[in-house]
Amino acid sequence: MAKPTEDAESLFRTARTNFMTSAGKPEAGKDLKSFALSMGLEALAQGLIYLSVGLRATYIKLEEVEGLIRRQGGQGG
Repeated sequence: MAKPTEDAESLFRTARTNFMTSAGKPEAGKDLKSFALSMGLEALAQGLIYLSVGLRATYIKLEEVEGLIRRQGGQGG
């Protein structure tokens, strides 16, 4: 299973590709451009969700490490 930050990177790449598709093909129909843009925005939003989950997991782990350091410091460490 991929890490949330890895999922975020993949979705950010998808968003970039969709944004490039939307901006890079002026001859394409208006509906195609709108679809690519909306798919890019959706992937970007989902990537931000995964990123926030990954960051939260990092903060939880940091709190655990800080607690461990405090406990070891209290034992004369």
